[in-house]
Amino acid sequence: MELEKLKKGFFGYKKESVYHYIASVEEEFSSKLLEKDEQLKKNEELYLSRISSLEEELKDIKKKYEEQKSEKSVVAATLIEARRFAEQLKKETEEKETMALKEFENELLKKRQELKEYQAQIENLRKTIIGILNNTDGQMKNVEKEIKVVKDSCPGKNMSLFERKKEVSDK
Repeated sequence: MELEKLKKGFFGYKKESVYHYIASVEEEFSSKLLEKDEQLKKNEELYLSRISSLEEELKDIKKKYEEQKSEKSVVAATLIEARRFAEQLKKETEEKETMALKEFENELLKKRQELKEYQAQIENLRKTIIGILNNTDGQMKNVEKEIKVVKDSCPGKNMSLFERKKEVSDK
């Protein structure tokens, strides 16, 4: 609902229309926040599964390394090369894990900031609407006072164009 669609009454916007507008805005922001939370959960699961697969990969590489080490027929040069290879893979895996964790933390930080911004916008909107309602209420009270003053100043307190004469019935 857009602000222009609010129903107007005699003294400003109708409260019911304003309440519906507020409810629709809150519902819209809530759904957006839920979507963001779901996306964060999906990303988290993706990263956790990737970390798990990398750890499994690392375990497999370590297992192969230990098997190669246990073999007595392997040449010393091959053993040294396998160590280098295992260390390189371990380092790459740790770097990838560290980078994935940093990316996840950065994304989480961004989403938290967005959430704070949405909350601030909602709070500002609430304050604005409360201010409008209070202003409208004050204007209504002033108009009521003016009507009372005009009514009290009319002769016979009759505000119609023609004064009615009291009829006396002889029955």
